[in-house]
Amino acid sequence: MVNPIYQQGEELLLNQFGSKYLGVAAHTNVNSNEFIVQEDAVISVLTGGDSSIAANNVDYKASMSLSGVTLKQGALIVAPQGESFQSITIDSGTIMAYNSVVGGTKPSAVPLLLDSYPDAAAAYSLRKLRTDYTGAAIEVRKTVAGTTSTQDIGFVNGELDTVLLLTFAGGEDVFVTTWYDQSGAGNSIAQSNASFQPQIVLSGSLITKGGLVALDFNGVNHKLVTGLDVLNATSVSHFTVSSCDNTETIGAVLCQSNTTIETIRIFNDSRTASNRNMAVISSGIGYFADLSIPRVSTNQRLLSSFVDSSKNMSGFDNGATGGTDTYIGTVTNTTGLTIGAQFNVNFLGGKIQEIIAYNTDQSANRSAIEDNINNHYTIY
Repeated sequence: MVNPIYQQGEELLLNQFGSKYLGVAAHTNVNSNEFIVQEDAVISVLTGGDSSIAANNVDYKASMSLSGVTLKQGALIVAPQGESFQSITIDSGTIMAYNSVVGGTKPSAVPLLLDSYPDAAAAYSLRKLRTDYTGAAIEVRKTVAGTTSTQDIGFVNGELDTVLLLTFAGGEDVFVTTWYDQSGAGNSIAQSNASFQPQIVLSGSLITKGGLVALDFNGVNHKLVTGLDVLNATSVSHFTVSSCDNTETIGAVLCQSNTTIETIRIFNDSRTASNRNMAVISSGIGYFADLSIPRVSTNQRLLSSFVDSSKNMSGFDNGATGGTDTYIGTVTNTTGLTIGAQFNVNFLGGKIQEIIAYNTDQSANRSAIEDNINNHYTIY
């Protein structure tokens, strides 16, 4: 039996609780409630829950990373066997509900990045990277009329809990005091000096890049630091998502140095003449992995860098490769891991959304890790 056609702006209220899992597939034998898209349609909210746990206020579209998805004509929205959705809200287009009677399996949960590629030395992000991670993403601060308050901000459906963040902000500016390490290695990075803390909310509005929330570094003194030796002196790999606020500038996304380890630096460098992705200095001999693609741009940028145990280096800019090793001399600064600056110079005037570092050569996994990152941020 065919049910009525549902139009833009309507909410379909169903009489059973459904699964939090959403499948989109061609018409197959599936025992479920099915919804056929009559025209291009954007589904904004799917609510429901396992039949034994009635979850009435869950945004299942977000939990399945379907934000902004347009379902083309003839596509089928499927609730798995024995389950159905409690409600569906349509942003645009129309869909038609059918009752079906056969077959079907609930899909497994989608693995997170560090579930598939574990053992990172440090992992900082505004999305959840590891299923077993139970901590917050960041600690934030606001100061109003001389009174300072802080709040841990965690995740909802794998994304930063921006509702809690904006509730805490209450129309004020908010800054990040700690960026928690999701790797399990305990390498969280922080800033106790309020003047040096990167910003995440401006006058009650989220700071974003590419439509997603970001930490904003002012290019003058903002940085997050730790005295820990997070990176080792042998094989290292880095994946960073950042952007510059202005063209023809250089800013350090990540840096570490001490008396027993090479200096490791990752730059978001948008200068025409020099497009450095990373530098390593060892025993007075320095090497740059110079990218061959000019990047005079303020767009988001996925930088990937690798050094093996023989100091062979490679750097990638939005999946494109380039690079030669160039002698640059010695560096005498001594510091632990720093985000947003190279020691106390080359402060990043821009935004950072994710940094993942390994003390192993992950170049064999580069494409898969980059795809995971790019699928989330839609950088290129």
